[in-house]
Amino acid sequence: MTRKPFRIGRRDFAIGSTVGFTRLRDKGDTVDDLMRKADIALYKAKESGRGRALAFESAMEREVRERRELEADLREAFEYGKLSVEFQPIVNARSGKVVSSEVLVRWFHPTRGEVTPNTFIPIAEHAGLILPLGSWVLRKACAAAAQCPELESVAVNLSPVQFMDPNLVGHITSVLDETGFPPERLVLEITESVFLRDFGSAPDKLEKLRDLGIKISLDDFGTGYSSLSYLRQYKFDKIKIDKSFVDEIGERSDGLAIISAVIALAHNLGLEVTAEGVERQFQVEALRTLGCDTLQGYYFGKPHANPMKITQVSSEDWVDRSPSTAPQNALEHQKVPGIKSSAS
Repeated sequence: MTRKPFRIGRRDFAIGSTVGFTRLRDKGDTVDDLMRKADIALYKAKESGRGRALAFESAMEREVRERRELEADLREAFEYGKLSVEFQPIVNARSGKVVSSEVLVRWFHPTRGEVTPNTFIPIAEHAGLILPLGSWVLRKACAAAAQCPELESVAVNLSPVQFMDPNLVGHITSVLDETGFPPERLVLEITESVFLRDFGSAPDKLEKLRDLGIKISLDDFGTGYSSLSYLRQYKFDKIKIDKSFVDEIGERSDGLAIISAVIALAHNLGLEVTAEGVERQFQVEALRTLGCDTLQGYYFGKPHANPMKITQVSSEDWVDRSPSTAPQNALEHQKVPGIKSSAS
């Protein structure tokens, strides 16, 4: 019944609901125990997409307990400097020269081994750690890259929570001033989830960042629901083709067609295209032929803590291979009447 729209005056409204509940199965459970279990089920229901009713299961409690343990360990790791950053090379598709790098956060847990960012970043967001953690990563990245002029740029990911920070622009400006890193060499990577959480102030923040000279890249392009509409609403400098599409090269017949269409669209809008997750030679050749501008992946080397160590790619002899058909300059080779480039 809550989903049924109702009218007040001339406007229609709809109310959604999410429910978590439990049953009395253990006679030893108190009212507080039942409320706690119902709350755990409610949290899980919201996490799973809302608009549903979910019953408590014992596995949910184990998951919450593990999350809390990881949160405590993450706080300790951050406080005592047990996290690190590494730089993954991004190469020019025509020359094979390393022109940029993406900054990756690493956490090696003493008992769990390496904990992936997909696991600990959501925990950092939920625990209120993401702002100090993001600030630390940005400062480390800019300070290290400032000592490596061979890199034209360095890319740092921004989480939706970071982007929602009202002091985002001022904070980034302070870090750049502190480290002496030119804003023109900084690329901020965001996903479309940013706009789902911070739709109102997003255009103003993006404009202020780009006015500083900072480049904005739309990450994981093609994996969401509204990427095309965001390209129309906001100004970007780059887009990143998600690894899932690169993985399909040679596996699905429509994979190359989709990548080709994305590259053509981006170039028509004056945007640079990076393909991530490149791990095999045939993927390199296919992406070069399709006109991708830059490539990123383990094929060109593993991430390294010192950006100076990633500036040379030895796994590929580019000179002896067929020349890339990638345009030397997307803006020169992909002019479309009536479309004004947004790239800077």
